[in-house]
Amino acid sequence: MDLDERAILRKIIPGFQYRSEIYQETLRKYIYNKIWVDIGCGANEDVDQWGGSAAFAVGLDIVKHSNLRSSNRFIQSRMPQLPFPDNFAEIITLRLVVEHVPHANQLHEVFRVLRPGGYLIILTTNLWSPVVFLPKIFPQSLRTKLIHRFFNEPAPDIFPTYHALNTPGKIRNSFPNYALKELKMIEQASSDNPLLFALFLLPVIFTRSRKHQAYRSNILAVLQKRRN
Repeated sequence: MDLDERAILRKIIPGFQYRSEIYQETLRKYIYNKIWVDIGCGANEDVDQWGGSAAFAVGLDIVKHSNLRSSNRFIQSRMPQLPFPDNFAEIITLRLVVEHVPHANQLHEVFRVLRPGGYLIILTTNLWSPVVFLPKIFPQSLRTKLIHRFFNEPAPDIFPTYHALNTPGKIRNSFPNYALKELKMIEQASSDNPLLFALFLLPVIFTRSRKHQAYRSNILAVLQKRRN
């Protein structure tokens, strides 16, 4: 787009970083020389780009995408039956996955596969954000069409959302077998559509202050599996 997004955003929030930049910084900090499983990997871009830093890296998704990268490090599978032994992974990532999980119990396989002392990294949307909760007034079929229309997401990537775990409080309280190591609230305001970008600036401005950061549209959490 012609607008200089980053310049505009940094005038509002000095040092502004996009969601992907913050997530990648966190990812690189934890995966070095570790066994890493990226669940809900999509086209496997993260494993393709950053997997060389890990001792072993593999992506897993229920859909095998036509533009799949590093196919030799990809497994097609559903999360409730992860094809790994107990205590296999040192790092497990769930990037934009948790919003599609109807209950925390459905993450029991993640707990089984993750080693004691290992890290679970979650990037997900925040239900307290108006950008997230207002679209929920529309039926799923209409939301799917709007996401496809305005964000160019292919239909296989659009799944029903439940947001059962998608507030800062839920993240803190729904994982008793983990210790919360990091929790960051992130605002995302990127769009190729100038009108949408202008609309997304409103929550960026609103959530500048510390007291309003709980309403930012994304949550990044790092949890460590307890050893006992």
